Amino acid sequence: KELAHKMEDLLKNKDFARLAALCEQKELDAPNGITSPDVYGTLLAVYLVQNELNYARFLWKRIPDQLKKSNGELGSLWSVGQKLWKRDFPGAHSALKQTAWPAHLGPIVETMKERLQLRVLTLVGQAYDASASSIWPFGSI
Repeated sequence: KELAHKMEDLLKNKDFARLAALCEQKELDAPNGITSPDVYGTLLAVYLVQNELNYARFLWKRIPDQLKKSNGELGSLWSVGQKLWKRDFPGAHSALKQTAWPAHLGPIVETMKERLQLRVLTLVGQAYDASASSIWPFGSI
């Protein structure tokens, strides 16, 4: 219960770095190094929201296959991760919107959607700046 309250507080404050550290410690402390699907799901979502795609990929590899098969949200999160890896931002956004996420992942997924939209807008803005300055003969606009 204390852990659940701590995780809730970190989620409310969007302190994803500390939330990741807490989940990582929970995984290390788990018997045989295998923790609950909720902890794996939270950690995977946090890695994705932080754009730590390599961490997400290695976490996915160490989650036991049995847990992957029996917990649909893990597969759904990894599907988002694969799309982010391939820089398929529209696909990642669609996958985030199409899945009914459990309550413990909802705030992380909402933040992920917001950050993904901001990232895409930033990329579009950079592409526009680059193309506008290349066709404007008088330097920066």
